[in-house]
Amino acid sequence: MAVLAGVKQLTPRSGNECTLIGCVEAVLRYHGEAHDYVDLMGLSAAAFRIRVAYSAVESIAGGRVHPGISVDAQVGPHVQALSGATGYTFARDGHFINDEGERAVGSRIEAEIDAGRPVVAMNLCNDSCWGVVTGYDPEVPVGGPGDSDYRPGRLLCRTYQDAPGSGYERAPHFPWDLYFVSKPVEPLPQHEAVRASIRAAADLLTTPRARVNIEGGWLYHWQPEYANGIAAYDAWIREIQDEHGIRRLPPDQYLMYWQAHAWMYDQLHDARRAAAAYVSRAARLLGAQAVEPLEHASRAYDEMVRLLTEGWSCFPYWSEEYVEPGTGWRLRPNQEELLGRRVPARSSEWTSDMRREGIELLGAVKEKERHALSLLSKVA
Repeated sequence: MAVLAGVKQLTPRSGNECTLIGCVEAVLRYHGEAHDYVDLMGLSAAAFRIRVAYSAVESIAGGRVHPGISVDAQVGPHVQALSGATGYTFARDGHFINDEGERAVGSRIEAEIDAGRPVVAMNLCNDSCWGVVTGYDPEVPVGGPGDSDYRPGRLLCRTYQDAPGSGYERAPHFPWDLYFVSKPVEPLPQHEAVRASIRAAADLLTTPRARVNIEGGWLYHWQPEYANGIAAYDAWIREIQDEHGIRRLPPDQYLMYWQAHAWMYDQLHDARRAAAAYVSRAARLLGAQAVEPLEHASRAYDEMVRLLTEGWSCFPYWSEEYVEPGTGWRLRPNQEELLGRRVPARSSEWTSDMRREGIELLGAVKEKERHALSLLSKVA
């Protein structure tokens, strides 16, 4: 059996976290790098993202907001930014359309393992989040012509579904998407990478519309253009205001739509928590002129987290059993303590009053974001 010992367990430190960045952290730590989750969220500018994407398929939330592009850090400049900041490249090889394609990519995964490089992969355990391929078992057949595709159980992995303290698991599925991680060049000097991330944050927040290449793969489910940055708050508010459209959704699509908003809430909560910590670190690195605006920006982001933590009751979604048909998206009850506070209790209903409360709160968070942006722009 080919196994890379020492890939750390993927355990969210506080509430939900960006699984792609968490997996990149685990791989870089395996390679001996010191970057932690906050570093990588900030250097990639994923800590500053907010976007609202719409489904292009009526069967997914009635063509309304759904997670996917809205929350996934592989959309946008984030992974590419990490290449300059860390010196590692993140080469994609996904979207497999036939058994031969799977077997070819499986061979490449195994070659990476043989070379001592874990692979970041999506959907190893039928859950739409990222994991790490940590090895493979050559005793499990790959499959031949006319046989099934790359066999379940051949790949060993770490995922966010692993039980605490458990060892590597056998992946029951071949991944949807992959990043092969290697280090061909030296990274940018730290202060240059940090300043570039602050510029990227300001650019992200001031870009109202953005596009994503949806050719092939799972991204085809979403429209190619999405609302981005500060403008995404307005798009999000408009969605929640459409009571007539929400009432028209069938029960399964209504649950998926509500769940999409909950995922967006979780992503924003996690991202701005990381932003508060990262901007405070940046203030200590970028010189005297940057200290005051960045420390004030850090406090603004911490205030956003406080608002999201203490004032939010409309989006956190809860269901022990419900999983979106054919997608694997789900949220679980989670009462992790965050910065000495607790996330809002999950709810089994999403009423009009809750949505009105959410609209008011989004407006307040948007104003905090504007203030933080003005401070970041002074440094950028």
